[in-house]
Amino acid sequence: MTTKDTVMIRRGSVEDLPPTAELWNRANKHYGRTLAVEHQGHVIIESIARRMTNDDADLLIAEVEGNLAGMLLGSPVREDRGKGPIIQGLAIVSWVAVDPGHWGHGIATRLMEDLLDVLRAKKFRRVILWTHQDNVRAQRMYERLGFTLSGEQTNDSAGALVIQYGRDL
Repeated sequence: MTTKDTVMIRRGSVEDLPPTAELWNRANKHYGRTLAVEHQGHVIIESIARRMTNDDADLLIAEVEGNLAGMLLGSPVREDRGKGPIIQGLAIVSWVAVDPGHWGHGIATRLMEDLLDVLRAKKFRRVILWTHQDNVRAQRMYERLGFTLSGEQTNDSAGALVIQYGRDL
């Protein structure tokens, strides 16, 4: 049986946030990336919990043989860098991570396909995401799923270049 056959995708809850934060840290560390303070520990957990509670964000969890293997979050986009009102019809995918031991097994693709279905059912019309400019592996997956570069780019708080992808739903 392959990993793809044993992957279970489920909705996450606030109780899943501590182990998902550990996975987020582990995946980024494996990739050689230093996380900014706002993406570490209790700070990221509180941020994601607020989005799940206030914005009805959807956390999807991938498990392999009952163990956390990956996750991602889909939520409405807010104006003013997340502080303003919700922009109707526009969602953002964030907090995408797969345990390094499961890279290359299609887990991120399965998560993304399921999330796109959830977002469509919620009547979102467009979805965007940001990824590090050097994360070619993720960019290939996003492009296979119909995402295209938007031309938007910025630097994260650690100074790394991040680029935006988007697609209609």
